[in-house]
Amino acid sequence: MFISLVTFSVHCGYFDVFGYYWQVSASGNDTKDCGMVPCKTLSASNITSTVNANAVFQIGILDKTSISYSMGISQNASARQFFKTPVSSTVPADIFVNTSGVFSVGGHVQFSKINFVFPTGGSAGSYAILGNYDKAIINITQSGSVSIINSQFENITRMLVVSSNGGIIQAEIGGSYGYLEINNTNFINCKDDLSKAPRGGALSLIVNYS
Repeated sequence: MFISLVTFSVHCGYFDVFGYYWQVSASGNDTKDCGMVPCKTLSASNITSTVNANAVFQIGILDKTSISYSMGISQNASARQFFKTPVSSTVPADIFVNTSGVFSVGGHVQFSKINFVFPTGGSAGSYAILGNYDKAIINITQSGSVSIINSQFENITRMLVVSSNGGIIQAEIGGSYGYLEINNTNFINCKDDLSKAPRGGALSLIVNYS
């Protein structure tokens, strides 16, 4: 059976010539296939085993989901897409970023119509999105591109024992391929530790010209 990925609201998960399309929901089950029966979290095996596949990868979030581990994204062939489904909905989906939850970006990723929700006060010393496994920077020179569209970050405080750079995103852009897009996105109650030379509660951006 062939189903086009153009219709994002179809409740199915599969691989075909287009790639992978999975669905998650608050009422889902991570032991299922993330297709006809949605999974619950981004820890589901079908998701973790295909996130860096050399193919289209899309996560449709019906209402809410969560991340509780470091999801390494290294694929550059096409953007890893996380979005509210159905796409016609006016209500964003929620991604709850739990303890140890992080998107570690070394490839291309796009978030669309997503609320990033953190525990009150945030996680000590952590970002929602990391540039690589070694430091909390979205290094666009190496990462390719990062797009955050129609989304929201809420209730995050970054606490560090040294100077803090950006409560949510610390980005370093340089080189001919550096690209960071933040479009129609809200940052609500986002800050870094005021006692550690704060440098941007939502975003710290360094642009290197070469």
